[in-house]
Amino acid sequence: RVGDGAVLLDDQGRVEYASPNAVSALHKIGVHANAEGMRLGELGLEEVAIPTQFVHLHTPSEYSLLDGMSRISDLVARAKALGMPALALTDHGALYGAIDFYASCQAAGITPIIGVETYVARRSRFDRDAKVDGHGRPFHLVLLARDFVGYQDLVRLVTAAHLEGYYYRPRIDKELLRERAGHLIALSGCLQGEVPRALLEEGID
Repeated sequence: RVGDGAVLLDDQGRVEYASPNAVSALHKIGVHANAEGMRLGELGLEEVAIPTQFVHLHTPSEYSLLDGMSRISDLVARAKALGMPALALTDHGALYGAIDFYASCQAAGITPIIGVETYVARRSRFDRDAKVDGHGRPFHLVLLARDFVGYQDLVRLVTAAHLEGYYYRPRIDKELLRERAGHLIALSGCLQGEVPRALLEEGID
């Protein structure tokens, strides 16, 4: 990238194409000659490699009833075939596939990322008002374990969701999240996440 533009290099490291924004950016640093055919060093620029690896961090499996279709063995095999260094498993409200997933990834030489797509109660996990807390009302939130402690926290959250917060779905709440947030990574989730839902229902303003 050059400023807000980009240059395309050929096999010899010479500029094959410079976008208009890249040309403008080059002009600003005093390069007024045609950049095509020139090396980056001649332009006063340095080439920086951009990683091309991709990792799925939101991946439901066959253990996400009525939502996921992929078998864990197929997911891991496909990730390996595509050269992915890691893969996350984020089934809905449960960790049923975690052990199988971990073992399959280890055997394939892929780093397993254990996660779960949780249901978060709008108020407390103990509230049970059909109009406020019923079907389709909880927010979705993807949580990933940073380490083994994070995995243990996921187990505790999922357990509490089933034993304390179950109402249509196994729900956690923000009180539980605050207690177990230290070793977890949270993603915004799907369109049922709290931020996307707010944007859809209330608009950007």
